[in-house]
Amino acid sequence: MTKEFILTLIGRSRQQLISTFLAVPDDKLTWKPLDNGRSALELFSEAANTFAMATEFIASKGEIKPSREKFGELVAISAGWGKDEAVAAMEANYAAYLKAWESITPEDLEAPITMPFGPGMTAPLGVWAMLPNRTCTVRFGQINYIQTLYGDFEGH
Repeated sequence: MTKEFILTLIGRSRQQLISTFLAVPDDKLTWKPLDNGRSALELFSEAANTFAMATEFIASKGEIKPSREKFGELVAISAGWGKDEAVAAMEANYAAYLKAWESITPEDLEAPITMPFGPGMTAPLGVWAMLPNRTCTVRFGQINYIQTLYGDFEGH
């Protein structure tokens, strides 16, 4: 797995997420299918926040690990965002994420990193670096599902 492959895959999943999010009408941004569910705006903001956490992780070459506490702080900050703020945060966080990759070498991608998520959670940095791709792909699907619930059946 090369740096170029990782960044291409993440860039594409991010762009798909942005495209589908921008298709959500303003009056549906905070609509939730269930009272305890999440809205398209919350889901998109989570992805923007994921890039902020991933930037620290990549820049530190795995020394600074994601945590629930840090993610909670980012969620609190993003709670007041509207569509424009969420997209701006995605752009800024993604730009910082790309910058963090400049010093990453092929050897860095192979370095084993143990994550705090549970026992036996050790994998190469390159594997953990793919987490933003997973987040963007999953949030893309969740937002598309929300769109179908309010009657939007077009592909975005």
